[in-house]
Amino acid sequence: MIPSDMFGLPQLLRFTLPIATSPDVPSGYVSGPGDLTLMDIFILPTQGDIPIRR
Repeated sequence: MIPSDMFGLPQLLRFTLPIATSPDVPSGYVSGPGDLTLMDIFILPTQGDIPIRR
């Protein structure tokens, strides 16, 4: 996980790139990169932290 402060909000970023292996006839098996997954969790301020204009 990579902490970040993009766009003024605290965030946690996580990238996942698995290696997939599948059977291939007649050579045996084939390996390669799977699907890239990006998970971005950001934290919104609580109600007390939001400035209110009147």
